[in-house]
Amino acid sequence: MGWGNNNRGALGVPYLTHAVSPVHVLDDVVAVYAGWDNTLAIRGDGSLWGWGDNNRGQLGYAFPRSSPSNTIITPPSHIMDDVVAVSLGGPRTIGDSHTMVILADGSLWGWGNNESGQIGAGEAIRKDSLVHVMDDVVAVSTGGSYTMAIRADGSLWGWGGNWDGRVGHIEDAEGFLIRRIFYPVHIMDDVVEVVAGEYNTMAVRSDGSLWAWGEIIADGRRIQTSIPIKIMENILLPGR
Repeated sequence: MGWGNNNRGALGVPYLTHAVSPVHVLDDVVAVYAGWDNTLAIRGDGSLWGWGDNNRGQLGYAFPRSSPSNTIITPPSHIMDDVVAVSLGGPRTIGDSHTMVILADGSLWGWGNNESGQIGAGEAIRKDSLVHVMDDVVAVSTGGSYTMAIRADGSLWGWGGNWDGRVGHIEDAEGFLIRRIFYPVHIMDDVVEVVAGEYNTMAVRSDGSLWAWGEIIADGRRIQTSIPIKIMENILLPGR
């Protein structure tokens, strides 16, 4: 069920009027992911369905943007199968409109806007079709024009826009911070949870310590750092 703003088809109903009460959208849904103007849902059989705004290709290869009619997709349409997790690019700006999904075999795929390298495809070209990024992934989080992913061995990887160090401390040959990272780069190890925000990243390690980098508040001060800083300890995660 869904309700609210629908001027770009985010509710998945075959009309673009707002809904002030719940409307039926799709059956057998086990997970739903609401973006700025688009929505993705995983059904019980692992199939991924999408609807809403597709102006940056964020709904995937099933809807080639060959005509204006493909910029808004409604009602829900099938995108792909065997999906276990989804993360939608940050909601603040249209430039953050990318999508990352994890399949049942642990492979990570992405599509949509890629001007900052946030898909991890090795270039800054929008991807209307699926791009394989890496394998053995157990968690993914998309933020403001960047992406973070945890692999099965606990290693944390990041890529995309890194203007304020939100991805991590990645330098070029002259020691300057790389601002756009077009492929996955190893950030740290022993990570069990990660959240990519608009300007910063937070990660929890297996010992319960919380780490943050990018534009953050540390010791009562607003700072920018590309090097992870320990914020606190004894973080309790669900199921642990």
